[in-house]
Amino acid sequence: MKYILLLLLTSVILCLPQNTYACDVCNIYEYKPYNTSGNYIGFFYHLRKFNGYKHLDQSHNFFGRDPKMHDFEGSGVFLEREQQDYEIYQTVAARMNLRLGNKVNLLLIMPYEFIKIHNETVWSYVDPVNDTTMVLQGQGDLITALDYSINFGKEGNKHTLRPGIAVKWPTGVYNKKNAEGRSFDPEIQPGTGSIDFIFRLNYLKLAKSGFGQMASLNYKVNGPTQQSYKFANSINGQVDLFYQFDLMLERFLVPKIGIYAETSGYNTWNGECDKLTGGSTYLLDLGLDFQVKRFTVQALYQPVLADFRNGKQIGNAGRLNLGLIYAW
Repeated sequence: MKYILLLLLTSVILCLPQNTYACDVCNIYEYKPYNTSGNYIGFFYHLRKFNGYKHLDQSHNFFGRDPKMHDFEGSGVFLEREQQDYEIYQTVAARMNLRLGNKVNLLLIMPYEFIKIHNETVWSYVDPVNDTTMVLQGQGDLITALDYSINFGKEGNKHTLRPGIAVKWPTGVYNKKNAEGRSFDPEIQPGTGSIDFIFRLNYLKLAKSGFGQMASLNYKVNGPTQQSYKFANSINGQVDLFYQFDLMLERFLVPKIGIYAETSGYNTWNGECDKLTGGSTYLLDLGLDFQVKRFTVQALYQPVLADFRNGKQIGNAGRLNLGLIYAW
């Protein structure tokens, strides 16, 4: 199975043009249960943070930043970045996975989005300008997915391959407006107003020794939104290694480590390419699951390994994913 893992990771790397935008978080977050033969219901929390500018030689920091001042291209205008510009995307999602027969899984994901965009103070000697903060929230887009389980392997080494497809429906809010009655940009709306397709491939290996491997590869094809805006197609992939510590009495502790990568091209608006969108991001997976009988608590922290965003975009600062799952 190491060849399947290698193929998945290689596919991700080879497909990465040096070109991400904030809505890459709209791609599906793959929860990979160890109990592949059962149903589950879960509640998840996802936090994505963006800060720091590469063209200003600023690094990204998930836990905060030090105050800094930057001369804005020597023009007499300064950007005061006491907290720095930042973007915060939070998602609370309910999930239900139902086994249909022995091989088919039906997955439903219903997200609710909280979004905050902050541009720190921009001022000059002559005409100070206050900072700007945009806060919006609303129902995200419903996702329905089907996959087919292919089980194989020798005794003591169980392998499961799950190809599938997901559809993201235009059920979320996509026309939020500010106090002046102007619509926020499509990139930061809770929903998109488009029908999108996600082609999925998941792999899971469970060994009798306690060691295991997980991998996933998703390709998302985005349709046009209601605002004549089209998000670029995107791809993400993930490879994790884990070990199941048997604590007895149906309790397990499962640490994991791995790599996650995602990429997208340029978005378009009314057919014109938006050069301040698109890019590639590589994240480290540091996770821990704690399972007690039918309940599992999951935590996955993803610091940034490398970030290549087109133009003068704000950078990825890391992600945090939490989950509470009940299986039956």
